[in-house]
Amino acid sequence: RSDTLSLHDALPIFYEVAHYIVEHCTERISLEDLAGRFYINKFYLSRIFKEVTSFTINDYLNVNRIKKAHRLLLETDDSITSIAEQLGYENITYFERVFKKYRNMTPLKYRNYYRSETE
Repeated sequence: RSDTLSLHDALPIFYEVAHYIVEHCTERISLEDLAGRFYINKFYLSRIFKEVTSFTINDYLNVNRIKKAHRLLLETDDSITSIAEQLGYENITYFERVFKKYRNMTPLKYRNYYRSETE
């Protein structure tokens, strides 16, 4: 594959990339890894992924990790640190900041709020 594909020809690749991110979002994924895995120029991948999905690759990765965080926070008693690690975050502070960006509350407040709603 190359960086000269038309947007139309590139769409199947971006669906593959998006699917890969969803399936592997708990792993460490970098733009370089994705570009190598899908044989595409990393700058082209980054630019077109944003055009196609309206997300940067990092935002798409974080959105999918936060979706998994919701489930783990509500369905397990795992610590916030453990959940952050399970989702591929090496730093709990970064996990909390990302979570708050998407949910407007910390993971602990989210867990406490939604658990009290369902009891």
